[in-house]
Amino acid sequence: MQNTEFQTGTISPVEIYKEAWALIKDRYWLVFAIVIVGMLLGGAIPVVLIGPMMCGMFICLFDLIDGRELKFETLFKGFDYVWKSLLVSVLIVAPILVMLFTIYIPIIGMALAGPRMSESELIPFLIGTFIFEIVVVVIMVCFHY
Repeated sequence: MQNTEFQTGTISPVEIYKEAWALIKDRYWLVFAIVIVGMLLGGAIPVVLIGPMMCGMFICLFDLIDGRELKFETLFKGFDYVWKSLLVSVLIVAPILVMLFTIYIPIIGMALAGPRMSESELIPFLIGTFIFEIVVVVIMVCFHY
């Protein structure tokens, strides 16, 4: 196990950006391509592919930080961690889906009601929906995992 040195003090965001730029500037376009391809492939089937793609991107960045050779193929080493990353992906996507359902179900209800819903019914319905969504957001923030 290697000895890790901890430093105390304030963090300077400008210095962090300078260090990060110094780290990637020689291989900027390769890092850019790895991130773009990883995000595009991960976004294709989010629950299944986003985890391995994120792991692959981080493996590439860790290789860069450790001074190892950066290779595009390393992006796909994230699939070695597909089951562990799948669990994390589900835990990230589940609250997003809950929030999307709470937004779209009332909209679908209004569309199905159509002309049967008068303006005097629509305003309270929208206010109630908005309050319900705020409550769901507060619950999700308070009870995150």
